[in-house]
Amino acid sequence: MPSQITCGTKLRTTEIRPESLHEAILRVGGVRMDGERFNISRQQCAEDILDEVESYCVLVYGVQMNVTAYEKNGERFIKTRPNRDHVDSLLSLDPCG
Repeated sequence: MPSQITCGTKLRTTEIRPESLHEAILRVGGVRMDGERFNISRQQCAEDILDEVESYCVLVYGVQMNVTAYEKNGERFIKTRPNRDHVDSLLSLDPCG
């Protein structure tokens, strides 16, 4: 099972174009498969995924949504598939405290 992302730190979404809201994510936190907690940068999460070091997911109403990574203009980003409301599930996570 992938490591579960349970929180995120993001820019205010009013500063981002609607089609690129997932690019507002700065950091994510959660629990690794071994129970260890983590809080890492978006770039580190994306590198883990792209380099196949680790996989991540988000649980939405009990359904596991895998996190994917991509590169754009030399910067790495993460996102999930939009849900039925066309929202990236990472954006609906509580802030990391």
